[in-house]
Amino acid sequence: MQAPAAPPDIREFVTGEAVLGLDSDGRFTFPAPPDGSGGPRISRERAGELAKGFLRSYGPVFIRAWEDPRERGGPIRLERLEMDPRVLYTETPYDYQRIPPEFHPASRRFYGPHYVVVFRDGPEPVLLIRVSVHNTGARIDDRGRYIPPLLSGGDIGAYPFPRDTARHRWIGPEEAVEQVGRRTGARITAVPERLNAGRYLLPSEWPWKLSLDRPLRVRSARGSRGMEVREVYLGARGQLLAPSENQPTVVHGAGSLPGANGTGRGTGSFEVPIRPGAVTEFEEVIVQEGGSEQ
Repeated sequence: MQAPAAPPDIREFVTGEAVLGLDSDGRFTFPAPPDGSGGPRISRERAGELAKGFLRSYGPVFIRAWEDPRERGGPIRLERLEMDPRVLYTETPYDYQRIPPEFHPASRRFYGPHYVVVFRDGPEPVLLIRVSVHNTGARIDDRGRYIPPLLSGGDIGAYPFPRDTARHRWIGPEEAVEQVGRRTGARITAVPERLNAGRYLLPSEWPWKLSLDRPLRVRSARGSRGMEVREVYLGARGQLLAPSENQPTVVHGAGSLPGANGTGRGTGSFEVPIRPGAVTEFEEVIVQEGGSEQ
């Protein structure tokens, strides 16, 4: 197995808890996921096992779709893919436990928290697999294949990274710190958080959230709105983001309604509240004071 490329040296860009979160190789270690609620949860280790089993089982089925110009846009050598050892937990912005219990469990898995698992060909990130934290019903058989839960859906999914990195790409947490540190002139005070940005972005496009050691003045890249922030977000195209002025408080979803004997009895709609303070909509911003983008 070839290790990921060495991370950039980010010591000049971190302080406080972010310094404590670096290991001897200069890579971030991530805290244990919260116990949370909403039902039984799988561990990071189990998420990695399920992701590898899914790739083994369904990679040959989906390879042509993943290689499509609208997805990867090039060949994927499944036999060369290796799992990144860091499996990341992403908290959900949705109060998914408020989804009525009569709906298919896929709805709660889809809107709930997830792990993200990156697979590389050598040092190059190729594929991201999203695994529901509540994917307790799946199993791996004696041939290493992924067996989905009885009531499947929302349990796991795969998202190729485009070869055209101008579309979007995987940015590791150390690179995110380096980019934001250089562009803002601020230092990062906490281990970066891989944000579950909700259903409007692909999991491969979810941004990093970074906390700054001082207030930063930014303005909207598409307008004149200015704001002062202590947290910024780095998108998958390297764009600096801040929360949009108006954040939704609820999203509307639809799901199936399984019958008592497992047969379908139609579909229905529901509302999912967005947790107070959660960010699901962003706008690109430019640094006004203290950074290199002035």
